[in-house]
Amino acid sequence: MRSPFRGFLSLVSAVSVLLLPGMLAAQSLRVACYNVENLFDNHDDPYRPDEETSPKSLAERRVLAKTIDSIDADVLALCEVENREVVEALNRLLAKPYAIVEVLSSNDMRGIDCALLSRVPLRRSTSHRHRVLEGGRRFSRDPVVHELEPNPGKRLLVAPTHLKSKRTFGDDVQGVGWRSAEARGIVDVLDELRAGGQTSPFVLLGDLNDTVDSASLAPLFARFKNATEKVPAEEAWSFEYAGQKQQIDYVLFEGALDVAQARFARDENDASDHAAVVVDFAWEGEPTRLPAAPSPQVLATEGAKPSLPRIQADDGAALARHLLQEVEVSGTVRRVEATRSGGHFNLELGDKPRSSLTLFVPRHAVARFGDLLTWKGKKLVVTGPIFRYRGRPELQLTRKEQVRFD
Repeated sequence: MRSPFRGFLSLVSAVSVLLLPGMLAAQSLRVACYNVENLFDNHDDPYRPDEETSPKSLAERRVLAKTIDSIDADVLALCEVENREVVEALNRLLAKPYAIVEVLSSNDMRGIDCALLSRVPLRRSTSHRHRVLEGGRRFSRDPVVHELEPNPGKRLLVAPTHLKSKRTFGDDVQGVGWRSAEARGIVDVLDELRAGGQTSPFVLLGDLNDTVDSASLAPLFARFKNATEKVPAEEAWSFEYAGQKQQIDYVLFEGALDVAQARFARDENDASDHAAVVVDFAWEGEPTRLPAAPSPQVLATEGAKPSLPRIQADDGAALARHLLQEVEVSGTVRRVEATRSGGHFNLELGDKPRSSLTLFVPRHAVARFGDLLTWKGKKLVVTGPIFRYRGRPELQLTRKEQVRFD
């Protein structure tokens, strides 16, 4: 039976497309991808600059869990996760956790990977981390090919991926060359699978970091079908930058699959800057869905309100000792200013300029806090993980639950 979460979509906007004749009576397999935006853990990796990225607060992780529960995919790909442990911790927050969590390390300089969460059986996972692409580069975030078996003898290949971002690397303006090499490399991987006799349908899904008409993604759209191509243009977007809505997250497929419906799942209260892409594929026979139930002890540990270390905003030594840890910080707002670009806000918490804590409010969260300029001179108690930005401690505010006026 379908979970009751299938009908719980009040917190996300959804648009359904391509209802095939007789499809409502058929079974379906729900596949989704979701860039969860910097899902980092609370531990410093000495080999990566992870201390420069804010881990998500417990409040943010709970919102992520609620969104994932509402999507209720059979197979879910997550982008921008730091490791298996942080994904397993998120999985424990779900009302309906996944039986399978798979994360293989990639080559990314920041240490972000792609994850697979599945309710259907997984046979094997194949990495392409060390594959050399055109121009001598490698995949930044390895498109691991997971072989699933939703029904005995009937398999599905799923490859979560996160192509190179639009940053300039030397002479490679906006990473077009690197991203193009990754796209061609993915096609080569599929060609090799087909040449080796692998006939199962192939689904490529994730953050491709470019639009459907881009030159860098042309090799992919020449080979794969776009599962969301029939979604109305005004709904077909997954990311907004500088006021421009665009689709950079996709579910693409090749082989014997038909789309029953597709949509973009968005939530104004979301904990990510991306929308999830959700696709129901027609599937012959009811898929085998594996149950998963974490122990009550684990649920209590993850879900209970934690007792946090209490720190004064001017105590630089204490802030440094609790780097990446979730803490409670108190102090007076000394300064409030909008950033010169991007629409973000910075607030200085504490009376000592050289040792005070910066509160960073990203543009997508500013409206949740009302008029931030009125906070100057007020005493606050804030909660969240400490991270380091340009050598100084910061705490990111995205939820009203993180702030208490003292």
